[in-house]
Amino acid sequence: MLRKIPILILFLFVQDLLYAQFADIRGQVIANGEPSQLAYVELTKGGVRVNAVFVSDQGTFIFSELKPGKYDLKVSQQPLVVHKESILLASGQSVYRTVTLRDTSQTLQEFGVIRIGIEDVPKGGDGDDVIGGPYNSGLDIVRIDPNLTVRGDKIQ
Repeated sequence: MLRKIPILILFLFVQDLLYAQFADIRGQVIANGEPSQLAYVELTKGGVRVNAVFVSDQGTFIFSELKPGKYDLKVSQQPLVVHKESILLASGQSVYRTVTLRDTSQTLQEFGVIRIGIEDVPKGGDGDDVIGGPYNSGLDIVRIDPNLTVRGDKIQ
């Protein structure tokens, strides 16, 4: 009987270790100030997709029974900006993320337009290299691309 007690304790200890190896990633997606009902959440590890889900009606998602390691989380909903982040999971860890997706029109406002005129082109060439080249017109250059065809003066 005394020999069975250490085996029982060892079994319970090993069972505890096996159970604690799994982790999960859960969260909620917010779009336009409210829980999203249309977002798509994808989880990858080492470039390989582990799982992908659409969020619930409350905008929530969960990936459970994950092994420890580095995961990449990608949340997308058109026409909003895609959210990407890396998460390092430890054994038995539960990670919660609230992802707020921004409108793409906000992102476009961050960029400016630069105008380049003919006066901005660097000097030095006289154009003889283009004129003396093997092409007689722009259509000759287009004909090189096998995905384009020229019929008459039109490019398809």
